[in-house]
Amino acid sequence: MLLSIIIVNFNAVKILKNCLDSIQQNTTVSHEIILIDNHSIDGSVAFIRDNYPKIKFIENQENLGFSRANNQGLEIAQGDYVLFLNNDTELLPDSLERLLQFLQENPEVGAVGPQLLYPDNSFQLSTGLFPSIWNEWKMKNIVKKLDAGDKIFQNELALQFQQQQDVDWITGACILTRYDLVTELGGFDEKMFMFFEDVDLCKRIQNTGYRIVYFPTAKIIHHQGITYKGKRDTKKTIYRQSQKYYYSKHNSWLENVFLYFYLKFRRDQ
Repeated sequence: MLLSIIIVNFNAVKILKNCLDSIQQNTTVSHEIILIDNHSIDGSVAFIRDNYPKIKFIENQENLGFSRANNQGLEIAQGDYVLFLNNDTELLPDSLERLLQFLQENPEVGAVGPQLLYPDNSFQLSTGLFPSIWNEWKMKNIVKKLDAGDKIFQNELALQFQQQQDVDWITGACILTRYDLVTELGGFDEKMFMFFEDVDLCKRIQNTGYRIVYFPTAKIIHHQGITYKGKRDTKKTIYRQSQKYYYSKHNSWLENVFLYFYLKFRRDQ
């Protein structure tokens, strides 16, 4: 089998159909879909079993987190390539085939990601710089301008990202990688319940000498931000835990000191 598509679900029954149907309608290569449900209580389990009986399905009895659930899918995957795909995405025609062809033709590339679009087809940022105090400050300013609706800045950024380019990391909403490579690396780091796990995986892929590539010729729709419905404080706590762990794992002691004092004096940490 050429491709394993791994999707993690948590209380997202309302958007699952669009994602799964887009895969079935727009994927011509030999593939399997592996869906891991993290103890949803919204009818997701019954919906999958009733409507998609051919999907490989894992039903967890508790929410094990994004990293662990993806690794569960990886443990039973049979494809030569693995696509980690969010349940709030929709594949567009030829998007997956283009990603696969690029990865097959470029053996020095370890992972590739498409251009993400909002449902209105506008540009969505899907890559970033490896975390450091300076890089995170730059990324937050970029996101702040986008969230504020700065159309001139958004258009300039969209134009910049019309070109294929090597990047530090690509978002976990859609990562295509090689099965042998990702399993050798142990999949996602399960000490990260969610947040930073995609950045960490890309960092470890690069550390092995492979490239990470943003490939805008392939495009998918991403309904960003609708899958996580937890309390804001809980989300913030999980984010900070993953951030601190990432810094301790990959960054210098000085960066860790800077992060400690930065967070210590933040009012919203």
